[in-house]
Amino acid sequence: MGGKNNIFSYLKWRGDLSFEADGFNEVDSLIFSVIAYLDLAKAEKIHTITPGLAPSLRDVSLAVDGKENNRLALIKVEEIVGALHLAAQTKRFSEVKILGYICHNDEETTMQFAAVTFLLPNGEIYVAYRGTDDTLLGWKEDLIMSYAPYVASQQEALEYLKYISEQIPNKAIYTGGHSKGGNLAVYAAVKAPEEIKKRLKGVYNNDGPGFQEEFLQTEEYKLVSPLIHTFIPESSIVGMLLEHEESYQVISSSAKAFLQHAPLSWEVMGKSFVYLESRSQFGRYTDNVLRNWLKTCTNEEKEEFVEALFNILASGRARTLWELTEGDFLHHWRSILKTYSGLDKEKKDLLNDLLKRLMGEIKKEAIRDNKILRKIDETF
Repeated sequence: MGGKNNIFSYLKWRGDLSFEADGFNEVDSLIFSVIAYLDLAKAEKIHTITPGLAPSLRDVSLAVDGKENNRLALIKVEEIVGALHLAAQTKRFSEVKILGYICHNDEETTMQFAAVTFLLPNGEIYVAYRGTDDTLLGWKEDLIMSYAPYVASQQEALEYLKYISEQIPNKAIYTGGHSKGGNLAVYAAVKAPEEIKKRLKGVYNNDGPGFQEEFLQTEEYKLVSPLIHTFIPESSIVGMLLEHEESYQVISSSAKAFLQHAPLSWEVMGKSFVYLESRSQFGRYTDNVLRNWLKTCTNEEKEEFVEALFNILASGRARTLWELTEGDFLHHWRSILKTYSGLDKEKKDLLNDLLKRLMGEIKKEAIRDNKILRKIDETF
């Protein structure tokens, strides 16, 4: 954490302020968004949709220790559990009800999805969507966003928002998430029926990827756009993928480069994040590289690339990034190399061509920034 103020500091300093005394804010949104990463299934009655039966955040914290939770990329599960336990001790969060927990991964439809709803003591609700976990399935779905008009988890997010709204009527709604969870929240809000849109008070996209240009030009998106709050760390990569029509706030993080995606590194002052005037040089560099590379690829090429890449990665029977890097490493990578070697020439050429284009964009952007690094030349 680098000694900077973050959500732990917020919980310690402002945890004694109830939601009635000081209304919902962007830091609250981030706290709910990171809790949504946890496997909450062991908490009693966590799946109920009836507010009177739902457990409090304090009750849930007693049932969650992190041992059964999936590994997460860039985010330490034990730190999220620590944030949950600290929140459970505060006046602000301890009596928040948690309900409607759902977790559903489906390889057939390429969907990694989880969501949970928080019912605040003042009657408002926050619908939180989980971001990408450590599964290859989740990362594949993220890449599909680059060429498909929608992905399975976006449709599931819309159905979940409609379901919660029907089961808990007449309450003001906030929705959000971190990483892919932020994208899901925006999609669900934009596609929601008019009666749900009227109840929306805010949509929080915490460093989540954007959308294809066609989606941003729709009237339904433009109607919801004023409610969307997008936060991007200065050197973020994930949050700047695809397009963002809405204005976004650049925020400070105690981490470096792509590690800024980790939400517990985000700096907090009072009840807001620490804002910056612009993206970092590294952030602008990676934005340009990825955007320019994606523009060189047709949707058909992207689809073939994603399918080939994940078929290769899955050939070693690994299902998570952890298994690829820390598990039976040699077994997985022997199978992966064997599968790659056995690809037909057309698929090999496609993979190699797209990777060469990416390397070319890296070099071109380095030259454009007057940063012609010897290492780049040596490597590529």
